Amino acid sequence: METSVSGINQEAVRQAIAIMQRAVDREAPFNMQSWQAVPVGAPDTDVCKTEFEAHQCGMVACFGGWVALSPEWQAIGGTIDGTGGPLLQRGDDVLFGAEAIAEWLGIETWRAELITCTGFSFLSTCDMFKGKALYQITAQDLIDVLQTLLK
Repeated sequence: METSVSGINQEAVRQAIAIMQRAVDREAPFNMQSWQAVPVGAPDTDVCKTEFEAHQCGMVACFGGWVALSPEWQAIGGTIDGTGGPLLQRGDDVLFGAEAIAEWLGIETWRAELITCTGFSFLSTCDMFKGKALYQITAQDLIDVLQTLLK
């Protein structure tokens, strides 16, 4: 694991950027309001389990949702919960959402909460994303924020 002095897992940050770049390149549906938005007509319990499946069904996901679907996440033992959010087992602890992302990226939980917009309401804005509301944040915006972690 390549880390900086601050403890940030630079390899994981690069992987996160690559995941978001795939979403940009494929023009994947992206929305920071939920881990995954189940496609219309699908049972609420059916969340996609892979990026390929998500691209096939037109599922919408946020940053954490796309991470949870990625082969990079699965390669480190990460899984996906019933809402499409990221899960990561560390010893006896199961980390969910922003905590799982924080552990993977080697950043503070509060910073991961900002990056994943955990606890933000639909119309909330975030300074980290130049005052955009959740529905206005793009995958490219995430790439821009993640790149600041490498500096």
